Amino acid sequence: MPEYQNPTGTIISTKRRQDLATVAKRFKLQVIEDDYLSFLNYYNSEHPPKLFQLLPQQTFYVCSMSKTIASGLRIAYLAFPSTATTQIENSFFNISVKTSTLNAAIATTAIQTGIAAKIIQEKLQAATAMNRQFNAIFPAAPKNQLTNLAFFRRLPLTGSAKTGKEIEQDLLKLHLRCFHSDRFTTVANPDKQFLRVSLSATNSISELKTGLLRLKQYLVKQRLIGSQRCFN
Repeated sequence: MPEYQNPTGTIISTKRRQDLATVAKRFKLQVIEDDYLSFLNYYNSEHPPKLFQLLPQQTFYVCSMSKTIASGLRIAYLAFPSTATTQIENSFFNISVKTSTLNAAIATTAIQTGIAAKIIQEKLQAATAMNRQFNAIFPAAPKNQLTNLAFFRRLPLTGSAKTGKEIEQDLLKLHLRCFHSDRFTTVANPDKQFLRVSLSATNSISELKTGLLRLKQYLVKQRLIGSQRCFN
């Protein structure tokens, strides 16, 4: 996941991508590049290359339309080395996967007519507004020039006697659903706990603000964050 990795939101730098490509080439590794949030990296002045560009003969590049255009559009595009054509075709045949013709037609039309580009611009504007609200309520949360376009943010937590599951259950009682970092690790690390806070699951900025204020109230009360604590 080179762009806005889930759950940390990390964007892999050009240097890091080049290093990964070098290692993969040396050991003849196959790379699966899941780039479904690449459109959020539109304003990245670095314009980092895709792994598929650096290592086209070993990389399988996947990009879905569900985040790019619409969540109900269950279709993705796959670019892969020509040497793997037979293997890919046989794999799809063996698992009986067939792309919806209607979904394919909608995605193609949206791309060719410029509708997809318009939707992306609207999503970038919405993401900017959502992150502006998040930054106002959690000013000390990690940020850089690219986090202002993220669909979710990482909110570091201080040490707590509560487990990640207990924190999630507490939040559910407040009608808040956040994912704790324990969900994403094989071994819990109490020194690097965080919440993955989605900014794109509400119907309005007003609803998002209400949820974020409720979240902050809980976290401060439980001493999981400090009111002025800096996380950078």
